Amino acid sequence: MLGYIGRIDEKELKTRKDTYLANDYIGKTGIEAVFEEYLRGEDRKKAD
Repeated sequence: MLGYIGRIDEKELKTRKDTYLANDYIGKTGIEAVFEEYLRGEDRKKAD
């Protein structure tokens, strides 16, 4: 029911390349996949 996450594959990366990088994890099934946009969070930013 909760689902699982895994590394983004090439097919997923092609459709989401503006949001994800090749080493990112993404929701694969269940709630993790359905609510990926909300559960993802924000990338860390380097302080100046």
